[in-house]
Amino acid sequence: MGDGVCHTVPVIDGYINKVTVCKNFVAGRAMTEALCSLIRQASQIPLDQSNEREFVKEVKEKYCYVAKDAKAEIAEFDSGKKTKVDVKLPDEKVIQLGKELCQCPEVMFDAKLGQNLTINRE
Repeated sequence: MGDGVCHTVPVIDGYINKVTVCKNFVAGRAMTEALCSLIRQASQIPLDQSNEREFVKEVKEKYCYVAKDAKAEIAEFDSGKKTKVDVKLPDEKVIQLGKELCQCPEVMFDAKLGQNLTINRE
């Protein structure tokens, strides 16, 4: 996955099916923006500065993951069955992230999620 574009290349029996190759503009940068928005919603911390965006990118790369069943995963975080991760912000504040870590990649699979987030598309 790239920063600004992602290609889906289906492989069938070891061969690329060129007809079905897709280009998607929801990629790394959009996912970083989505995580910024999710953190803003969860903690009321703006994360608007470029160094803060770089921090969010690092959090995305270190902690975010694609859940097999995102709805079940989110429910486990909401019920307290899954432990949240403590993340130290650049200003030394500590926030806890849970469902945001599996919600971020879901933007790749469900465009409606991206519409509900405030994403800066520069």
